[in-house]
Amino acid sequence: MELLVTIAVIGVLSSFVIVASTGQIAKARDAQRKSDINQYRIAIENYSVKQNGIHPIGNTTNIGTNSICTSTLKGGGYIASCLSDPNGTSGYAYQSDANGIDYILWAKLERCSSGTTCYWYVCANGNAAEESTAPLSTDCGF
Repeated sequence: MELLVTIAVIGVLSSFVIVASTGQIAKARDAQRKSDINQYRIAIENYSVKQNGIHPIGNTTNIGTNSICTSTLKGGGYIASCLSDPNGTSGYAYQSDANGIDYILWAKLERCSSGTTCYWYVCANGNAAEESTAPLSTDCGF
């Protein structure tokens, strides 16, 4: 009987650990997404230095599989590999203006401070923020 009680207690405690760790895993994936977006930002800025201040021109919902990454950034040696969402559910998005002066990069997050769906974005002007709706170019002033 004592053995059954011990097994039941261990089962209940392990269920608490599993529930608690699920949130931490999502937070870790969100941290990876923010890091990946920052790596793309650095690669895009390094590209811009060589291109007289012009950023890659384009609009894509998944920069990791798009020619902006594969040909321009990776092919040009600005990034070692094209990065993809750690959960594989959503890609990283990129949008520039028609002249390549301004851009916005963003990723959809799993765990938000607001508790709802949100996105992390960075702009060419250095602004970075969490938004509850998908970011628009107007969030970066273009």
